[in-house]
Amino acid sequence: NGYMRDVRIVNGTGLYTGTSFTVPTEPLTAITNTKFLLGDLPYLKDQSTSNRAITVGGNASLEPKSVFDNAAYSESSHGASAYFDGTGDYISVANHADFNFGSGNFTIESYVYYTINPTTNQAIVAQWYTATDRRAWQLRRNYGSTGSFRFYWSTTGADFPYIESTGINLNTMHRQWIHVAVVRNGNTITMYVNGTDVVNTTLTGSLYDNTADDIFIGARSTNPPNIDHQTEGYIQDLRITKGTAVYTSNFTPPTAPLTAITNTKFLLNPETSISDLSQ
Repeated sequence: NGYMRDVRIVNGTGLYTGTSFTVPTEPLTAITNTKFLLGDLPYLKDQSTSNRAITVGGNASLEPKSVFDNAAYSESSHGASAYFDGTGDYISVANHADFNFGSGNFTIESYVYYTINPTTNQAIVAQWYTATDRRAWQLRRNYGSTGSFRFYWSTTGADFPYIESTGINLNTMHRQWIHVAVVRNGNTITMYVNGTDVVNTTLTGSLYDNTADDIFIGARSTNPPNIDHQTEGYIQDLRITKGTAVYTSNFTPPTAPLTAITNTKFLLNPETSISDLSQ
């Protein structure tokens, strides 16, 4: 009933051989012969080269406590997040041609932290109006026996194919930060969860150009001003990049606040206020 940090297992090395040693004052690293390391990432992952799968039992979770980071909190160093309580909360962004992806490359990514296992779907970001067949795209957490991420898109405004994360169980991953990214690269669309390609498929043609409706974050608007799929938790570093496939293979998710790289059209990384930092 408490906290653990920097659990490291080294097989083949007697690391400490004297009668005493100086206890580490910085996060541990994967030294030679490290077979498991649960360290300083904002999500649960074996940081050794073994990259062993981790299963969460009960309600074990990541919490903002650390034996090392005793410095005052700084948004510029640590970032901040937008909180949604699941009851009427959302952020909207005015519609713009920047969010019409057409047939080109794009990347939508974000860190999310869910405070509950939901009984309804929870939108991360969407331009998706089902009431009038003005669907463009949406990224959401899908509720169910295990939970998953889904990314929907439309080429006509009425159709809605999607890809869904597999091999993960979001219902055991709540109360920790999860990085999710959706990338179109040519005619392939891929979803990455914590940097791992969990599903990909072929996507041809242009996405529907919704010229009428705003982007919603933390909820989905079915027919303005009505909303549904409300998120209960935190969203940080939501970045939309048009024209660039930022990730084309498995990667290590960001460990510092995102920046406005080339072709960034929207960046939500709250500092002292909620604002678009893409410009």
